[in-house]
Amino acid sequence: MENAIRDNEMRIRSLLTNIPGIAYRCLDVPGWPNLFISDEVEKITGYPAADFLMPEPKRSLGDFVHPEDLHIIASADLHNPNGYQLEFRLIDRYNTLKWMLGYGRAIKVENSDDYYLDGFIMDISDRKAMESELIAAKDKAEKAAETRSAFLANMSHEIRTPMNAVIGFSDILLDSDMSASQHKHLTTINQSAKSLLHILNDLLDSAKLEKGKFQLELRDFSLVEEVDAVVSTLWLEAQNKGIELNLNIKLQAQGYFNGAPDRLRQVLTNLLGNAIKFTEQGSINITISRVETGVFKFSIKDTGIGMSAAQLETIFDAFAQADESMSRRFGGTGLGTTISKQLVELMGGEISATSIEGEGSEFSFILPLTPIEFMDKVVEQQGYQALPKLHILVVDDIEQNIDLLSLVLKRHHHTVSVARNGEQALLKMENDCFDVVLMDIQMPVMDGLTASIKRREFEQANDLPKLPIIALTAS
Repeated sequence: MENAIRDNEMRIRSLLTNIPGIAYRCLDVPGWPNLFISDEVEKITGYPAADFLMPEPKRSLGDFVHPEDLHIIASADLHNPNGYQLEFRLIDRYNTLKWMLGYGRAIKVENSDDYYLDGFIMDISDRKAMESELIAAKDKAEKAAETRSAFLANMSHEIRTPMNAVIGFSDILLDSDMSASQHKHLTTINQSAKSLLHILNDLLDSAKLEKGKFQLELRDFSLVEEVDAVVSTLWLEAQNKGIELNLNIKLQAQGYFNGAPDRLRQVLTNLLGNAIKFTEQGSINITISRVETGVFKFSIKDTGIGMSAAQLETIFDAFAQADESMSRRFGGTGLGTTISKQLVELMGGEISATSIEGEGSEFSFILPLTPIEFMDKVVEQQGYQALPKLHILVVDDIEQNIDLLSLVLKRHHHTVSVARNGEQALLKMENDCFDVVLMDIQMPVMDGLTASIKRREFEQANDLPKLPIIALTAS
């Protein structure tokens, strides 16, 4: 029996010795004197196991706990029936800082009010170092993404300024007399510039959505009118390709709602535009139905080229095209579906896609919209409003913008004055009488917002009527 007990003890000791951590039993009294502690304690603290054992321990594990972490142990419920788990720092004999993870449980001493603490402590310094590296890498990646998004937004803004000039001046020249070939070439320049501006808009929207700075403008609208506007805009493009467009708005969806109609139109335009782009022949069916009260389903199904399963998996990823040949054949940024997904989710909905290669695709999204019983409809006047001759102050720091605005306004018989920053604008508004101000937002010396605020303060201080100020921006 003694031999069996001895063999069993040796096995247990061997097991505890080979565990990569400190196994211990101590009394739950100040100093936590140990009845047993494994030899691994020397590897972790630098002192042999004998130094920690009763009846006269030379030191305690508590002596090595980092002073700032003593409160972790002091506040722990060591007598929890489910045991305890602690993470703390330890400083060893050689002043090396180590992270420790401890598990344990309190065991009541038989025929006594005292408790043992049985537990295990392991060195998790390597894990903590890895966690720190991962956190650092995550922070670096987030900063890189933020920098990329900021760069994208700034570049989109900067490129828009000359693009506006290209489009604006070519629009004006197209109204003038020229030969047929000159008109054709200028039309190509104008359409190409507008295509480039559309791509820049996608990039800017993507950057705003990634930075979480995209805001929805909620208002009342007619769902039929919004959908009809999209279909009417793209109908000619579909007709030119010989594609049949079928629109089916179920009766329960033909009402008035509160939501973000501008963004709904943007999503529908992206998805329907893609359907037309990737369909060579056949038809496109647009179906809008009510799923339940306040929830509607929008479906766009085409008979186009379709997608493989692999392509379908990445269809909502940013900058993803079906493949390089698709990109060269059909063009585009690959951001349309990504932006559509982000906008749908921003509006509280969900989007999905199904497709069979060579047979067609179907994009559908579910969107919550708040029904309203009626809407005060505003009748919009078609065409230009006849304005009297106005004295207009144009405030902009870009020479092309000033030239374009001046040319357009003077053609409509208005008088134009110019300021190139907010300070100049304030002086001109103070010394001259204007009917309206066209104020650029981003300018050197003083921006448009600051200038507008200072003008309002000047008007209030001098009891003057508010001069209409219209903001201009390439954003």
